[in-house]
Amino acid sequence: MVVFNSLSESNILITGGAGFIASHVVDRLVEVGNEVTVFDNLSSGRMEFIEHHLDNTTAQLIKDRC
Repeated sequence: MVVFNSLSESNILITGGAGFIASHVVDRLVEVGNEVTVFDNLSSGRMEFIEHHLDNTTAQLIKDRC
């Protein structure tokens, strides 16, 4: 996708990033070289969708109880 390729080397915040669809967006953004912050309360999202990114410095999770 052109949109993702033009966003390389950016710092990006994804709200609800542990959801099924948003986690795929996180995957792609990290893949093209971005640093991604995922903000999610995990009420409907799942940690398993993003946990593979949390071992490196390109992604971080902020959990909030809303």
